[in-house]
Amino acid sequence: MKRKILGAVIVLLFTGLTAPVPAQAQTEMKMGSAACFRAEKGDTMWVILNQVKADKCDQFEKLIQEVCWPIFEASEPQYQKAAHHTRFLLPVQMNKDSTFTYIFIMDPVIRGVDYQFGSVLKMKYDESETDQYLKQIGECFAGPQIMFPVVQSGH
Repeated sequence: MKRKILGAVIVLLFTGLTAPVPAQAQTEMKMGSAACFRAEKGDTMWVILNQVKADKCDQFEKLIQEVCWPIFEASEPQYQKAAHHTRFLLPVQMNKDSTFTYIFIMDPVIRGVDYQFGSVLKMKYDESETDQYLKQIGECFAGPQIMFPVVQSGH
């Protein structure tokens, strides 16, 4: 079984594709300390693309990783669960238009959780501080977020 899991991981690493992982391998991956979660058939997922200005990448990463993410992890259980089911993907190269694409994958979306930056920030900060952080986040974007709500297939 370990060979099958390793083989699936190697294929994913070298092809960059999201290939279906056998159900038994999915269960085993969830049991590890760095759990890998996947939606089950019919679960809603979100894929959110963020076009970030080249000179604002460090600012964006810091705001997500040092400001927003810790709020999720220190909040109510459903928000902690959402943090564990959300991936924040960093770009490996610049886009043709000199922006960088950062991706969030909510896999799956956790019901009852408000993922919006403003809502998350308000859980810890007053209105003035929230507005300041929202302004800093807004400065990073080269365009609007693009959201793709999707449903996990049976494969």
